[in-house]
Amino acid sequence: MEETELIERLHEIMERCCKVPGRNRLAAHLPPFDYLKPNEHDSKSEFLAEKQMVSDGIEHCEAVFEFVKTGMIAESEHHALAKRLSKQVDTGCREEARVRQRVATATDVARLNAAEAGATFSAAALCLDIAYQLSRRAQELEQQELAFWSGKSRPPNHHARTIALRAARYVARTTGKKPTVGKSSEGNHPSTDFGRAVEEVFALLGIKSDFRRAARWAVKQLRPEDLQPQQNTLAGLLSTPIEDFENRPFNALAQAYSAESKARGE
Repeated sequence: MEETELIERLHEIMERCCKVPGRNRLAAHLPPFDYLKPNEHDSKSEFLAEKQMVSDGIEHCEAVFEFVKTGMIAESEHHALAKRLSKQVDTGCREEARVRQRVATATDVARLNAAEAGATFSAAALCLDIAYQLSRRAQELEQQELAFWSGKSRPPNHHARTIALRAARYVARTTGKKPTVGKSSEGNHPSTDFGRAVEEVFALLGIKSDFRRAARWAVKQLRPEDLQPQQNTLAGLLSTPIEDFENRPFNALAQAYSAESKARGE
């Protein structure tokens, strides 16, 4: 099966499960959730290397926010210096973008738009998305550590559990409700929309495992934040704080940017 057909069928399954209208056309080519088999590391050292890389990535993203935040908040130490550097970077990127005049790829368009909007803040906004996805990967690695590297053996259903969990999170974010799993009284069939969806997804991906057991496990792993709809970058920065990054510089950055925008009359 081609990837485009696979993604289309995944969307159909999850739309039936969530009972939501058709997907956004801009996201139609993307799967509703990551359906690829999670990386099962060949050694604990390889596992720990990825775990450290994820942690470092989040830290580096925070560093970008810290730099941008310092230039926006007058009370910050080195405010004037950071603001001057940010303006120099923004001006330089804007001038180079206008001189380059090359818009042949999606990357060119993104760079041009980022330069015109302000390179430093655009970078901070993109880092928000990167840090969010890395935090989700960190959660998966925590579960892999418990499943793979804390005991003496590897359970054979890790792939099934991971896919079921990703599907459960998608349903929870889309509907705002925790999915349920049940068994039909008429036979060994799922009695809930989520159970049927997991069964179909497993069949589609060729996962030979007990879908009901994996689905029940996945529902138990859901956290309160999984029931909140995923925000886009600007919404996360300019309005509602993102719970995943509580006690980090993102909220202060968003407040500073909003205040500066109002002062400019934007």
